[in-house]
Amino acid sequence: MVFMHPELRAAAGHLVRLRAAAEVLHAPDPLDALRYTDCAPAALRGMVERARIAQKPLAEANADYGEARIRAGFGERGTLAGAYRDEREAIERTVLAGLRVADQLDLLARAAARYAVEVAVQADPACVLVLDGDLTPEPAEVVHEACAAIVRTAEEHLVSIDALTSELDGLIR
Repeated sequence: MVFMHPELRAAAGHLVRLRAAAEVLHAPDPLDALRYTDCAPAALRGMVERARIAQKPLAEANADYGEARIRAGFGERGTLAGAYRDEREAIERTVLAGLRVADQLDLLARAAARYAVEVAVQADPACVLVLDGDLTPEPAEVVHEACAAIVRTAEEHLVSIDALTSELDGLIR
């Protein structure tokens, strides 16, 4: 399983044994759970920066229009000037929100990765026992609990991701 976020990609290497033990016990796949917190904040930041660059002609047109109105003696006010300003401000709000969302997605992915590694390391002795054929309740329960903990964390992060998505949707529409 390939992750876009570098810390999730690194964490995946630490979850190999937990994933294998989970498969033996038919427990939830911890890597599959992490997949739902995966994101590419750098790509989102790049899209936001391209939006910021794309709005420069609008800002320049607004400035040119304002200067032309002043030269013509009409002042800076006008319907078109207001439309330019409103559009520029909307784009800037979207850009700032996009950057904030990218930062939050990055933090969520990093937190999920750190937590998953921590849980996997703690469960590793039980994973070794399960993979060696010890299917007694004690190691099996540790593996199941570790997988469930990672799934719960991913679910919590999904709630946050949905809220961030809703925030962006409100700005874009």
